Amino acid sequence: MSASDTLHPPAQRGPLLAPRGPLLALIAALAAYALVALVDVYVGVRRHVLAGEEQRAPVTSPEALQSWYALYEAVGRLQTAVYALCVVAFVVWFFLIRRSVERLAPDRVVMGPGWAIVAWFIPLVNFVLPYRIAVGMWSASSPPPPSDGRSRAPVWPVRLWWGLFLAANLLSRHAALMFDIAQTYADLQTAVELYIVVDLLFVAAAGAAIHFAVRLTAMQRAETAGADGA
Repeated sequence: MSASDTLHPPAQRGPLLAPRGPLLALIAALAAYALVALVDVYVGVRRHVLAGEEQRAPVTSPEALQSWYALYEAVGRLQTAVYALCVVAFVVWFFLIRRSVERLAPDRVVMGPGWAIVAWFIPLVNFVLPYRIAVGMWSASSPPPPSDGRSRAPVWPVRLWWGLFLAANLLSRHAALMFDIAQTYADLQTAVELYIVVDLLFVAAAGAAIHFAVRLTAMQRAETAGADGA
């Protein structure tokens, strides 16, 4: 074995195939979150309607209304826990796919692989940098453009996922603020309505994230297989 082989083992020279396990874990976590969010939408709508009816003409028993309030809070706590699981699964997948792309096309991606983790936890920076990293990975994993110059892999899946994710998070913060400063019954009802919209946005963002992750992983594996073959 030469000194060159010792410093640069063959297993670390070529492209690194993105593992499927983290992708499957991410899909399962996002699907679970979408399901819990839809349940939260149903419970929130039911709670909202019953509270409105009770305000206009008290006919609902206080016990029934209180049970819907308790259920809404319980589903909200479950949703928060599943969201935390999604964050872990997504950051792990994001880092692994970024590390794989680093081997595939190091000159076509921005920042180092470690930034695929750090970028999510820096205030304000996390509104821009994760998207830039995602676009870089998408570009590096895309097949070369055909002779007419048009890309075979348009970037809209990245933009759709990031736009929905950003909108859901920003509106969620606004809804939380509205809920905290609510002083009247109407204010509370408005906050609940906002939370329902937030849940629907997060469901759409979860679907877009699954599409983005599956497409990117498939492109990376196809490009890696092509590079290995070459």
